[in-house]
Amino acid sequence: MEAGKQQTYLIPLLNRRALVILGGWALAMIVASWQTADPADGITENHEMNFALRCFIIGGWLGGIAASCWITSAVNQAALRYGLQVALVLTGVTLFWITFSDDPWLSTLVDMVGIVLSQNVVFAWIAVPRWNDTRESSQRKPHQFSIGDLIAATTAFALLLTSARDLLPPIRAELYWPVLIGIWLTIPFATALLSQAMLLAASRGGLARVILVGIVVALGSFAMAIFATEFEFPVEWNDLFFLYVLYYLMVFVGFLSTFAVTSFAGRLASQQVAITESAEL
Repeated sequence: MEAGKQQTYLIPLLNRRALVILGGWALAMIVASWQTADPADGITENHEMNFALRCFIIGGWLGGIAASCWITSAVNQAALRYGLQVALVLTGVTLFWITFSDDPWLSTLVDMVGIVLSQNVVFAWIAVPRWNDTRESSQRKPHQFSIGDLIAATTAFALLLTSARDLLPPIRAELYWPVLIGIWLTIPFATALLSQAMLLAASRGGLARVILVGIVVALGSFAMAIFATEFEFPVEWNDLFFLYVLYYLMVFVGFLSTFAVTSFAGRLASQQVAITESAEL
């Protein structure tokens, strides 16, 4: 394996400046959730616009759970870090279910556990900067996993499979599980690329990553819509395919927007602290 080109990233810091930005975004999400929790209500008189906004808020809420788990990378002790992630996922999913009640609690929990588990692996694999990272530059390399990381990942995966056994898919299982696994793999990959792009010391160097994320989101939305139109749902709108493309697109955009805000907050708080990593090809 040959060393790739040097990449310089800013280390996101969880300080007062970052907390103000993150708190403002969280408050905006809470207010918007209250406004859009009931599908019968809406901010505007346009049904399509209300539907799109509600999907964006749903994605932003779920993205907030995953982004919070990324922020726990500031905790060096593995057991405490993963304990915080478990608490964040359980609390976030429960509040999400109480607010929207679109899907069963267990279904949403399985979705988020899979995303966070995959996110932990992908972020470590491609060396997405950790929050408040105090390690030496030589210690920050891709493809590095500690024994604690492997134990936690194995345990979480076993619990995920156990929970999934009790899950009644809302659609045909032969279509539901491939779609769910695709989400588990695609979303963490997109958020990792976006976070790297936002934390590059030279911001213009992240343009290629942002474009790739946009392509992934667009193709993913169409792919999910193709699967969804195979199912029988009571839909009042004429263009069913457009409905599902819009739904998945806005959920993905909301999810990624939360990561963009989180990365932006970390970037502003990082100031002049930077690390240089050599990515392996």
